[in-house]
Amino acid sequence: MQIVNSAIFPYTTVVIVRSYFPDGTTASGSGVVVGRNDVLTASHVVYDLRYGGLAEWTMVVSGYKPSKPTGSFGEFIATDVLYFDTVSDGPAAYSGDNKPNSLAGAEADVALLSFDVPIGDMTGMMSIDYGFTAGNLKVSGYPSSSGFQQTLDSGYSYIPESTPDSYLYTGGLSTSPGNSGGPLWYTSGGEQFVAGVVSTESFGAALSGHQFWLPDAMLENNYLIAGSPVPPVGAPGGNVTFGSTNDTVQNPFMYDGLNMGGGVDKIIFGAYSSSEVG
Repeated sequence: MQIVNSAIFPYTTVVIVRSYFPDGTTASGSGVVVGRNDVLTASHVVYDLRYGGLAEWTMVVSGYKPSKPTGSFGEFIATDVLYFDTVSDGPAAYSGDNKPNSLAGAEADVALLSFDVPIGDMTGMMSIDYGFTAGNLKVSGYPSSSGFQQTLDSGYSYIPESTPDSYLYTGGLSTSPGNSGGPLWYTSGGEQFVAGVVSTESFGAALSGHQFWLPDAMLENNYLIAGSPVPPVGAPGGNVTFGSTNDTVQNPFMYDGLNMGGGVDKIIFGAYSSSEVG
């Protein structure tokens, strides 16, 4: 593991993430800029039942250094958060549920932070590889063990062939608290690609399992940037929770709502689950 200069590309794309929870707890993790106003991190960095659930607000800093806490480009507060509530009390205790077409444990540990400013225009961006299965990866982040300086390590990582789950085994990479949400990435043809994000010391969430929602969410949140087109009805405009089965649709900050009228209505969540709402 080595300490890198967080003020030069591609390390400017790796951000420190700070979440401020309802009970007063502040938690720190890592993330990566993957679009003009898109940052990926781990769900457990922004949502933790031990601290009251969803963070009241989440901030990212690019180019962070202990000697320069506002970073190279300043501090940015997320406007919207999309996360999975199946990861609810800290880092995932297991890798997945060994079931196709469902997400749990480390494989579900992904969150998308959306911003109303094009931070990617300043920091640069990594691309997403939804097809990665095995190979050498780098891991970047801001672990507490380094005094929250950005670190880099590399090693072999893979999605086990014996499971239908979408998680990466990362036991050969050096990670510790503070790395959560940081990118598992590689360089090819001069371009940087993210294959997953750190969940635990041994597992990462593979983005191959999130292609069913992530590209659309990253496209639809562009309206948050001033001057961008308004999205169609139904695009995310507030905090959205992804569950697994038998879940309740919740509206934490009242930015979004569902008025289904009388009777019993059905909401179809893709091919993954459905729920009935009275």
